[in-house]
Amino acid sequence: AGQLCIDGKSFSRDIVSSWQSGIAYVPQTIFLLDKTIAENVAFGIKPSDIDFNLLSAACEAAGLKKFLNYVTDELKVDGITISPGFAYERAPDQEHFIKRSNTKNFFRKVFKSQDFKKWDFSHSGLYLDFLAGNQSYKCTPWGNPTRNIFGWQKPCYLLGEGYVKTFNELMNDTEWDKYGTGNYDKCSDCMAHCGYEASAVTDVFTNPLKAASVALKGPKTEGAMAKEIDISKSRDPDFFHDTHVSEMMKKLHAEKQNETNNSPIPSAGAAINPKSYLAKKLK
Repeated sequence: AGQLCIDGKSFSRDIVSSWQSGIAYVPQTIFLLDKTIAENVAFGIKPSDIDFNLLSAACEAAGLKKFLNYVTDELKVDGITISPGFAYERAPDQEHFIKRSNTKNFFRKVFKSQDFKKWDFSHSGLYLDFLAGNQSYKCTPWGNPTRNIFGWQKPCYLLGEGYVKTFNELMNDTEWDKYGTGNYDKCSDCMAHCGYEASAVTDVFTNPLKAASVALKGPKTEGAMAKEIDISKSRDPDFFHDTHVSEMMKKLHAEKQNETNNSPIPSAGAAINPKSYLAKKLK
């Protein structure tokens, strides 16, 4: 018979429970990155069987309000940005992203909290009211443009469907009417701040009294919601993000190679051909 010891002390049956409470199993198969947030919260339930009303309640119970209180009271952050997720075209499961109606119900439940007033959101009151389903906006994709190593991204921060060199080209050459909720299938369930915050801010200046009222009272969390935009005539999605990225990477590598070939200075560790022009110049 043997004995199991930890730190020189015998591991007996009477301390098993205390050890178990401090040990967790972390599987290496990552579920969060493979599925939607809804499927992670409702782990083990078939996507078709998920009750989104219960899902919203579970999300509350899981600690969103607690988190908002923590970053406000303990971390004392200067501002909180909050936004619904976006159904990226490269996500393996497009079918089960939360739809707009469920998103609005979720935020209504969160904003009902008695702690709402103390949460320091970095948003206009009308954007939060929009998240709660009380405003009907079309997005303003150029309100938060994206520029990366490829150039200015068309048409917005979330959709990469082409790149241009200048902001002027982005504004003047992008076919804006082809995008947005009601125009493009990819945009149907989007309520992200990068497109709708700018719309809400525009509304603040257009309707300052409404904006002031919402700022004082907070988002409405009961009653009928604003009329939704008709998406029945949205055009079908195009899937060419990966093609754009591949083409731009090839272009960048080609430009870098040309710069290297045209440089009179050899790279570190490079050998100089004794018959080359540079070798003769160094003699």
